[in-house]
Amino acid sequence: MFHVIAADGIVQEGEKRRLHAILSENYAVGEGEIEQLVEQARQADSEAIDLYAFTRIIKRKLSLDERIALVEHLWEMVFADGDLHELEDNIVWRVAELIAVSQQDRISMKQRVLARQK
Repeated sequence: MFHVIAADGIVQEGEKRRLHAILSENYAVGEGEIEQLVEQARQADSEAIDLYAFTRIIKRKLSLDERIALVEHLWEMVFADGDLHELEDNIVWRVAELIAVSQQDRISMKQRVLARQK
């Protein structure tokens, strides 16, 4: 999720707030742990050479339903700043492919997030 919000080169406050909300609401991460987790994500993102190191673990550890939910959360990160940046869109597409989430599910999650924002 951090990689998505950092893709356009600017991590905005709205994106950070949405990331914090998703982590606390969906992944039972306590407020005290969130800043530490986000910093670790930022550091891992800056050191990563590709997405495979992250996605292979996700694919192995999460069920299909959990992976689809993750794609939905990635779309929430994409739209957290109100814009659809092509790099962010591409990242969600690549992650979905790598974690075996179908094109149909990826697009469905995108539409779901967009519908909530209206």
